[in-house]
Amino acid sequence: MTLFFDYNIAVDPNSVHSHVRWHPQHSLIAVSSFSEETGGSVTICNDSGEVFQGINNAQDKHSIVSSLAWHPNQRLLVSGWDSGRLKVWNNDDDFILLPSPHSSPILVLEFSHFGSRMITVDAAGLIVVWKFDGTGLPVKSFESHIKGSGTQAAFCHNHQSHYDVGHLAKMAVAGDETALDMFSSWRPKTASKPVIAHSDNTCVFVGSDAGQVIYINEDGTSKEVLATDTGVKRLLHHERKDALVMCSGDSIFSYFSVDLDGTLTEISQVKLNNVNSDCVAIWAGTGLLACTSLDFSIRFWHVDTGDSYSLSVQELTNSANVTKQIFTSIDYLPQKGLLCGATNMGNVIFWRFLNKVDSLTANCWEEIANSKIKSSVKSCCWGPTHLAVSTLNMVFILKEHKLSVFYNQKFSGLQTSASQILLKNNKTNDFTDLSTDLKIMGLAIGDEYIVVWSNKTVAVYQSSIITEINVIGTFTCEVETAFIKGQDLIVLNSANKILVYTFQGTIKANIECNGQPISIDLNNEFLVVCTITGFLYVWDLSRREPKLRCKPKDLSESISDFGEVMSAKSNINGSKVSITIAKANLLPSPELFVYVIDSDTILSHSFCESSESSDQNEPSARYIISHHWDCNESKLLVCETKQAKNLPSNSKSWSQKIKASQAHSPSKIHRNSSTHSVKLINLFVSPDHGIVTQDQVTMSESFISLLAVDSPNYIILQKPSASQKVKIENLLMKDFSGCSSCPEETRKAILNFGFYLCINDMDNAFKSIANVKSVAVWTSLARMCVKSQRLDVAKVCLGNMHDARGVLMLRNAEKEPEIEARTAALAIHLGMREEAELLYRKCGRYDLLNQLYRSSDQWEKAIKIAEEKDRIHLRNTYHNYAKYLESKNDLTGAAQMYEKAQTHRTQVPRMLLDDPLALERYILQSKDPALIKWWAQYIESTGDMNRAMKYYEDAQDYYSMVRIHCFTENFDKAANIANKSGQ
Repeated sequence: MTLFFDYNIAVDPNSVHSHVRWHPQHSLIAVSSFSEETGGSVTICNDSGEVFQGINNAQDKHSIVSSLAWHPNQRLLVSGWDSGRLKVWNNDDDFILLPSPHSSPILVLEFSHFGSRMITVDAAGLIVVWKFDGTGLPVKSFESHIKGSGTQAAFCHNHQSHYDVGHLAKMAVAGDETALDMFSSWRPKTASKPVIAHSDNTCVFVGSDAGQVIYINEDGTSKEVLATDTGVKRLLHHERKDALVMCSGDSIFSYFSVDLDGTLTEISQVKLNNVNSDCVAIWAGTGLLACTSLDFSIRFWHVDTGDSYSLSVQELTNSANVTKQIFTSIDYLPQKGLLCGATNMGNVIFWRFLNKVDSLTANCWEEIANSKIKSSVKSCCWGPTHLAVSTLNMVFILKEHKLSVFYNQKFSGLQTSASQILLKNNKTNDFTDLSTDLKIMGLAIGDEYIVVWSNKTVAVYQSSIITEINVIGTFTCEVETAFIKGQDLIVLNSANKILVYTFQGTIKANIECNGQPISIDLNNEFLVVCTITGFLYVWDLSRREPKLRCKPKDLSESISDFGEVMSAKSNINGSKVSITIAKANLLPSPELFVYVIDSDTILSHSFCESSESSDQNEPSARYIISHHWDCNESKLLVCETKQAKNLPSNSKSWSQKIKASQAHSPSKIHRNSSTHSVKLINLFVSPDHGIVTQDQVTMSESFISLLAVDSPNYIILQKPSASQKVKIENLLMKDFSGCSSCPEETRKAILNFGFYLCINDMDNAFKSIANVKSVAVWTSLARMCVKSQRLDVAKVCLGNMHDARGVLMLRNAEKEPEIEARTAALAIHLGMREEAELLYRKCGRYDLLNQLYRSSDQWEKAIKIAEEKDRIHLRNTYHNYAKYLESKNDLTGAAQMYEKAQTHRTQVPRMLLDDPLALERYILQSKDPALIKWWAQYIESTGDMNRAMKYYEDAQDYYSMVRIHCFTENFDKAANIANKSGQ
């Protein structure tokens, strides 16, 4: 679950802030401000919003900043002022005043994409292109002029070395990089960024408010390439092609190809609905233009395909203020595929791009979060990882933050805001709020203590009674992960060292390992540590000094294709450690490993099972998002797994994968969690029997993540609806249905019964439930027999339930040849319809599945299965559905179904007999001779011979026509009809 928390930047709230700029690579942000008392100024802050120490900020009492830009690579900031001055900060104490030929406000200030050139354009049309000397400062290279005031400058891209071949090669391996996107926080720690050599393109287009566009090449030669009647509002150079997009003052977007000499040739032109010339227009992907509109939506135009669509905010469009609210600023972060839009009412909405290369529509964007700022937003811009949002007098940093949440059997805690935790006593269900002075980055809870930490500070609270929470200490420490053990704090710090602290901040011990620790986890008294070199350590903390539970295990020698440990957790008694890994290509593995300490063996379980889906293109691999041992039972392990529905199949060629990735650039592939099926899978782990699957549960869309396993409950984090807040909830395991508050002895009996049933040890299975008396428990045990298909055990359970009808049902089901069909009958009796459906599908008994759907009034499913798999019962299904519709007084629908069943000639007249007009209308519209003849006979029975004769004629029933004429003594007509009919 992702939230965005806002942090104030330490700038003067009494000033007006005109520009906010992030450094593209470093955690630096620059803010330009103006006030009547101090004039103009530039402040540099870090990504926490704190003023960068040791810098004398640029100030000018008689001038304001008119433009501001960072060098794309170096720690160098250039500010342009309305006096024509240029001031530069070059990672030094002071800003340096550059010799500037400008005497008018500098309106445009841009760097080339790799920083070898800088361009400035002022209000008088003076253009200056700068290069950099040996000290890294800009020096003037040449000048040029443009008509009017400069409005835009767009440096050209260099396309020759654009692609990261290493990335494309990685996409060719089995599994595809999409698997990474299902993990919200894990990323490889052994991976390094590829170093790619680039050459800079210093050619640039410049536009003015007079409508002129000029092209300046690398030598400084300039020429006019376009002249319009309206001003140039926006210039954007295509990332992958020699092409340019221009927005003019009349709100028309034009797309041009660019020749080698800069000449523009128009390819297409479009005027987007409700988009004016003052819109904010940006690239939101390769060739995908996004711009703000007047109707509270973001308009998209794909310049290469010509497609356009609109993206609106679902929740806010229903509010009463929708006509007043518009987007004032948008920005896109390609590294994460994140688009943000800020409004004049202080709302900031975030979308993530979904890589659906087969269609570019609004469905490609998923709204993932929203935030609220106190006043109207002027602008928003992405930094390397965070978002800056500026209002008239304030600037905020919005940080994407993984929700801090923790569970133990006594207390649970959930972060509700940047500095607040909601605590719950799991025994009494009492709640209380814990407010801190910290920007909370993490949380740990013990039996009596609570620890929260920010970037640099740790705070410790005592909480033996949830309503009384007292601070007992704070100290400085940069924490990555922390756990509470008694009155000690186990910390993995930012220096990748594991230290044991007292609650006052004193270091008690240093836990040393072979290699840099990258993962730690504490369960009961056992600390599991994994290092970047692939070593696994299990420490016993029950004594005064930490002691190794076993010798370090080198996982790289025991696991093939080993790359890096993603997560490792010990069970409650420290006898087993579950492990998930990334493979050698640093992509997540769909395999679970369990290290059995006493036997020094590693068990494995693959989630690459054959898919139950009929879609042959659907991948079968499930990825392990998290795994948790039960808080009480040492052999029960639950895995949270996801299966990507839209993963490309492994049969795709490398070129196809590369083509798909380029549709929205390699760095922009992201998936929505809602496109994955999430299952919780129960596993029993035994040294003698390995890892066996016991049960699985498909989660609803409200599910966010699995936090813990405390049988009989899964502890989950979920968001029930858009209007409700995230909360921690207990989800009862299927095996404990009806036994949610069972005593400890019964809980153990149910788990042991399930385990022995899985390994087919019936003697111990019956022994484990010998003392069970509760009917509810026996019912739960009978439900287990459905999963194991042990009908002999089910009979014993039904007998102890005193369920004679159930025993009779099992006897009647014995005539079915398939064990799955017999088990499905038991499942239906116990109310397990989903399990019955799967069993019928598994054994191919679609006739029984059809009956199941019909008996549960799932008629659409029944008809579909009859049409596709059970055609011998198709007409019967139509007929029974018609009877169902007739019982619901849907006579029109019933008539249609009777027609499909071909029973309408008898059933529809019976159904409509009490409504002669409706019956006559139906018969005449049907034009069915048999029905018309029946209707004629009905009319004849009423004595209306003339009408009856008419309908006999329509039905071409010559015998009845002759008979009526003879009855009315019209013998000549009767003879004539007989002669003509030839009958």
